[in-house]
Amino acid sequence: MNARLSETCTDPWFPLSAAQRSRWFIYKLDPEKQGRHNNVFAVRMHGTVDERAIRVALSRLAQRHAMLRARFTLIADEPHQCVAEVPEVPLSVFHCEGLDESTLRARVIEDVLRPFDLLRGPVVRASVYKRSPTESVFALALDHIVSDGWSYWRLLEEFGRLLVTASDGQHPETATYQDYITWQCE
Repeated sequence: MNARLSETCTDPWFPLSAAQRSRWFIYKLDPEKQGRHNNVFAVRMHGTVDERAIRVALSRLAQRHAMLRARFTLIADEPHQCVAEVPEVPLSVFHCEGLDESTLRARVIEDVLRPFDLLRGPVVRASVYKRSPTESVFALALDHIVSDGWSYWRLLEEFGRLLVTASDGQHPETATYQDYITWQCE
């Protein structure tokens, strides 16, 4: 087991859900296509981009949704996961002033479909591609192993609310994915 990862987890390692195990199997079957399964979102933004607000919203989102802090490892050749204590959602900022539209589009697609390293994490990343001081593209990618279609839309909706909120208050933790897996195995 990776000692660095185990030190960052709030809970012990636990098994993957049935859906996660099937995704893990697909990734092992055809690792070259792993990134093609990412859940991605991209939007063109007009106006000044508040990078600090994006970082705060991403951090709060990861605090509220434990699966965005998931880490994976193999224990006795079986995949397991844990939840990291610290929300780690990298935000990369790229200056793309000289890129034409098709080159920028290709760059965003390449970045969001890049596979995640499940054994090192994180399993979510965000990027801002600045075209000018008042035009940017924001992209968010999540590995499908931590986000299905229903949760993806819920996360985007909540991210939008967190982005525009002026409140610095704490948000209550939601039920964990580990709770779901425990229920599923009973």
